[in-house]
Amino acid sequence: MYFPEANAYGGTFGYLLLPKPVETSAADREELGVRVTVAPQVAGFAPPDACEVYSGVTQMNLGPCEQVAPDTWRSSRSGGISYVARHEGAVVLLDGGGPTVSDGDLRTMADSLTVRKPAFFLGPNG
Repeated sequence: MYFPEANAYGGTFGYLLLPKPVETSAADREELGVRVTVAPQVAGFAPPDACEVYSGVTQMNLGPCEQVAPDTWRSSRSGGISYVARHEGAVVLLDGGGPTVSDGDLRTMADSLTVRKPAFFLGPNG
């Protein structure tokens, strides 16, 4: 996980996932990684006709998206693929920046999402 960001005002947080061999200073890291954003559901979120989500602090419309599982949708635009999953009132955007991130990898990530309690991240010493 690299480049974590949080916006208390918008209630979002996110980070970039990179494969091990990619240097964090690489100019093309956004195309090689997956940008993950967790945000509240926006009012315009009405899949499959309109997948409006937050990407970082910006609200964006992914346009029409196809449902691929319960509460999970897929959108492709500008050569990139995105998956949107809704879990317990939050929306998770998995944005594959370029053609190097496979649809299968994004789908596996979307299928494996799990809501965790804050204590999960605190470790045994809390």
